[in-house]
Amino acid sequence: MELSGIQRISWHHDGTPNIGVPQPHHVQMTPAGGPGEFVQLRSANFPDRYIRHAESRGRIDAGVNPLGDSQFKMVPGLADPNAVSLESVNFPGKFLRHRNGEVWVDSNYGDALFQADATWNVRPGLSDTNGISFESWNIPGNFIRHCESLLYSENPGGIPADATFFKNITSVNGGRTTGNSLMVEAEHYQLMKGIQLEGSVEGGQNVGWIEDDDWMVYDVIIPVTGEYTVEYRVASPYGGGQIELEKAGGAPDYGTITVPATGDWQNWTTISHAVFLNAGSQKLAIHALGGGYNLNWFRLTAR
Repeated sequence: MELSGIQRISWHHDGTPNIGVPQPHHVQMTPAGGPGEFVQLRSANFPDRYIRHAESRGRIDAGVNPLGDSQFKMVPGLADPNAVSLESVNFPGKFLRHRNGEVWVDSNYGDALFQADATWNVRPGLSDTNGISFESWNIPGNFIRHCESLLYSENPGGIPADATFFKNITSVNGGRTTGNSLMVEAEHYQLMKGIQLEGSVEGGQNVGWIEDDDWMVYDVIIPVTGEYTVEYRVASPYGGGQIELEKAGGAPDYGTITVPATGDWQNWTTISHAVFLNAGSQKLAIHALGGGYNLNWFRLTAR
């Protein structure tokens, strides 16, 4: 497999190129609960809405597009490493901070006031301890809360659910981790050759028009060295296609699996095999030794 040649870029509905969210370009598997996670924060009392930025203003909305507007990297607090700061994934260097009681996504000016305004203590959820709440580091008693869809830093008073959120662990290109498992949507590749995207009956998009020697590359961070189960969500009218999981460039080859016949391009089944992966930053490639199938997602689970 060669990485030279022309990359064909597909496009999101909002007109942006589908090449993943810019910097950093890694799918990250991290333990839940610690800085370094890529997260979406879902409202406790409006479960279809997520914290996001729109024209720099913090708010909650459903159906956020582009996805990166609702993704944040939890990093050690700018003013206190025992707390956290929430850095925008699609605008690196900008953080959720309070100013004049409102929550905005602003550039890190580097001064002490900004760093304090952008630092939050993570507390058990005020309305549900399975969730989390973010208390202002420099104005204790004030929390990130929503009111009429906009975000503020204030005491939620008698509506603690307005200041309670549930954390979805994500990757910068849409992958989600649950425990020791990482699922990546196939269309969230960083590089590809030959394939196209289409709508899936399972929702979202899938990779299709896979022919012999097509490939997709995904940047991942593997937390520990060891054996992993790799699952692929596939559909194929005739079967016989082959998926090779490899390091981008062709070596090492981690393993090959044959795609069975499912009867139709949108009749989905899950297949799996075991592979051995080293810890650290990886460029994993899904290489079609034989085509004739669709791919919806793949999942890595430490064994």
